[in-house]
Amino acid sequence: MNTDELNYHLNESFESLISRNKLSKELIIRKNDLNIEQKKRNISTETIETLKKIWIFYKTKNLDFYYFDKKKTKLFKIKEKEFKFLLNEYFDINGSTDYYKYILEELSSYINENWKEVKIYDFSHYDIKTNTLYISNNSIKIIKITKTNIEEVENWHNWIIFEIKSSYEEWNLVRNMTITKDFLSIKNILNDISYDTDSNVRKEDYMWILENYIYSLFFPNVLNTRPILAFIWNKWSWKSFFLKLLLYIFYWKESSLSNLPSNDEEFKNSLMNNYLYFIDNLDDSITKTKIDILCSVATWIWIKKRVLYTDMTELNFKVNSFLAITSRTPKFKRVDLNERLLIIKLQSLEKYLSETELFSKINRDEMMTYIVYNLHKLLQNIDKYKYYTSNFRIADFANLLLNFKIDNKSEEEIKDILESFTREQEEFSLETDPLVDLIEKVILDKNNHQKIQRFTAVELHNKLREISSTTFSTWWERIPYSIKSPIALGKKLSEIQKWLSHRLKFRIEKWSSNIKTYVLEVPFEPITSYNSLD
Repeated sequence: MNTDELNYHLNESFESLISRNKLSKELIIRKNDLNIEQKKRNISTETIETLKKIWIFYKTKNLDFYYFDKKKTKLFKIKEKEFKFLLNEYFDINGSTDYYKYILEELSSYINENWKEVKIYDFSHYDIKTNTLYISNNSIKIIKITKTNIEEVENWHNWIIFEIKSSYEEWNLVRNMTITKDFLSIKNILNDISYDTDSNVRKEDYMWILENYIYSLFFPNVLNTRPILAFIWNKWSWKSFFLKLLLYIFYWKESSLSNLPSNDEEFKNSLMNNYLYFIDNLDDSITKTKIDILCSVATWIWIKKRVLYTDMTELNFKVNSFLAITSRTPKFKRVDLNERLLIIKLQSLEKYLSETELFSKINRDEMMTYIVYNLHKLLQNIDKYKYYTSNFRIADFANLLLNFKIDNKSEEEIKDILESFTREQEEFSLETDPLVDLIEKVILDKNNHQKIQRFTAVELHNKLREISSTTFSTWWERIPYSIKSPIALGKKLSEIQKWLSHRLKFRIEKWSSNIKTYVLEVPFEPITSYNSLD
């Protein structure tokens, strides 16, 4: 259906369509010569013929079906509760009856066969070719931002279509908004967070990265790899506050942080159905499968689901979530996960503010308008979206920051900030790993008179076991060694080689085509303890 046809449907009187096509269910049901199946077919046919005149339909690649309701001027997903309510309101068909189920299947088949496939967006979409940003405000109007303009357009403008979600509250763009000294801006909020003063990252860099993170949420289609935001450390540090605030601003009052689901399938479903999925208090040990899922979210995974009532048919669903976590005692220190974390270390607050009071000061329309105006400024920094190289593991996120250039930072300054976060990842991974302390003991072994020591995996495995079990005079001083085999040790050292070499004089060399040697070198200055190393 083209735009002219769409406008024709929308301009036609809704009331006239209903009255002209109102079902005569009583006449159908009174025909005693018709069997139940024929009655269902008749009611379904009449209902769908009417709906074809009052609704606009869409389908997606994954066979999700949508309709645009002219009376309510909103886009809804078929099978959701609104669909049941509307059939009951318009045609007095109860959602618990067989008539409803029959209509649902017939309507789905009709849409699948007759309507074109479109992309339905969630929250935001960035057109990289035209440098145009589209943002849903959960209404029939959407916000279109270019380098030169901010405007409200129809929800199907240029076939950019957003789903309207009943769990999100609509917000309105404030025209000619004046920023007063009392306005609670993003920068003011970020300034009040209690960052760890002993971290590798400076407070101003924490604030800068979090501001960038907020704006990155509006650019999902250029973030095939995206960081997992992690607020970590002390209790009474307000580690959940920032995430609550984002949900409050973006979705309004009914949104809250989640707990990690115990069931893996439930976890995957939550990720598929939530654009922002924030997990609170991830302190307990979690399974390898769940860590795999966490890692996969950072690389924009596809999840396969079998179509109901079929044996073999599968559909692929792309997980488009932005994932964040909070933890006070993290136990998920796997290297491939830690490389994907954007770690924000916090310390205890000296004084406490009421979240209720703070949230009451936030005018959501003004805050979202403030964000929109800043996004407009960011687009002005982008003449053409460029691709950069950096050493930061989440390359797409680094690339977006280099395009944003917030606060007019140079490419070198941005890369230095990202490097400080990489060092934070290293420290987070190694600071409680006993393997590091044991390797340090090997280097400082007083019985060793060689400056450079070379070990095979078997030799180093045996050496570490020996030191763990015989070096310490009391059991509480003992450093545990839990790696079960030389192969497991080699795999672990390969994973942490880059980070470990920053801390100790360590490297891996190839002795032959299939044998590696692990090289330990005594430093020029004695090491006193692992924690004292820079």
